[in-house]
Amino acid sequence: MATLEDLAAQVGSHAKELTQLMAEAKLSPPSFGPDAAPSPPHGKGYEKVQNARMALIEAAQSIRDLALGPDDCITAYTDGIKHDLAALHVIVEFNIPQMIPLHGEMSYADIAANVGFPEYRVHNILRHAMTFRVFRESRAGYVAHTGPSAAFLRNEVLNDWASFNLDEVWKADTRLAEALRRFGESQEPADSAIGIAYDFPKGNTYWDFVSNDGKGDTKGWRQRRFAKGMKFRAGENPQAHHHLHKSFDWAGLGKGEVIDVGGSTGHVSIELAKAFPELNLTVQDFAGLETFQAGIPDELKSRISFEEQDILKENSHKDADVYLLRSILHDWSDKYAVLILKNLVPALKDGAWVLIADFISPETSTSGPKWLERLSTIRSMQMMTMVNSPERAEKDWVDVIKRADSRYSVEEVVTPAGTAMSVIAIKFNKGT
Repeated sequence: MATLEDLAAQVGSHAKELTQLMAEAKLSPPSFGPDAAPSPPHGKGYEKVQNARMALIEAAQSIRDLALGPDDCITAYTDGIKHDLAALHVIVEFNIPQMIPLHGEMSYADIAANVGFPEYRVHNILRHAMTFRVFRESRAGYVAHTGPSAAFLRNEVLNDWASFNLDEVWKADTRLAEALRRFGESQEPADSAIGIAYDFPKGNTYWDFVSNDGKGDTKGWRQRRFAKGMKFRAGENPQAHHHLHKSFDWAGLGKGEVIDVGGSTGHVSIELAKAFPELNLTVQDFAGLETFQAGIPDELKSRISFEEQDILKENSHKDADVYLLRSILHDWSDKYAVLILKNLVPALKDGAWVLIADFISPETSTSGPKWLERLSTIRSMQMMTMVNSPERAEKDWVDVIKRADSRYSVEEVVTPAGTAMSVIAIKFNKGT
């Protein structure tokens, strides 16, 4: 077992290595300041940087946990995190980052006047957030940005992703134990913790909830927020688009046709169209998301279209070259993942590709780096809470695919270095 001295040496060694590698790659050093650069990029040329970074984070987390000791390691979560989330929720809900100039400051009194609740409450909430480096006091009575708080200004859709998690997911998490007692082995998406938290009508799923919540012009506001939040997740490391780009021979398709099944606002298709200028892409999703087509760059509109498609019904777009399911099947239990893959079959021509871009869980808790294991279990918990679905190891994915249709042939499973997302390349052999 590692000692404090062992771990301290590892932290020092990894920090020195990371500093050197970032300098060689001409990357800005990490900073807590408002102009802090985003996390280092992934992909070709940055593998060593990411390996050193993840090793440093893992060693730093380990020395923290060891120094805390068994009891404090638990109470650090039970006593603190719920209030961390509460403070963040208020900050996001009231758009406080957007009130404060990036390189300026704002008084607690002025923030209170803007949000509409007493200054002493603003003070309590923001002072707590400062303990995990969201904002800082520039002088007595005044608040300024740090790198983490400024991230809300630099990335608009981060606000949507944070709001979705702090509003919907966190509330659902508090009802997970009750859902497990009540629903047991159910694979129905309606039997979820969020259904209990928001008192869904019997049989309604999360997807029913987000598409119908609100009235008039506000109807479906949660669905729109979720779609924008997914745009943030799709571009965030370590799931960035370039991993998908290099996991399949897109260029070999030439002027081929790609169906982005459940493609939301088309953010993945937009990046594919930019990277592969001959591809033609169709985004399929809920009818309410077709307005996002206005966000497609003008130069790509001739190659990207939108069509309504319910993934639980037979796919209507026949004879395309590739059907892409990126971060789709993890939203569904095995019963429905099999159905979604079955629904593609009538549309598939011989030799068509079905690509599943999703998380593949490590086989055991010791089969990969701890940061990757944590990413996997975070996603697993999220899916269980929101839609009553599991994350899957590779053998589980293969089982789902084979149950859908024996003519599906798994040709390759690619997990690019430095990413937590894999691509399962499936060929459809119609004649077998």
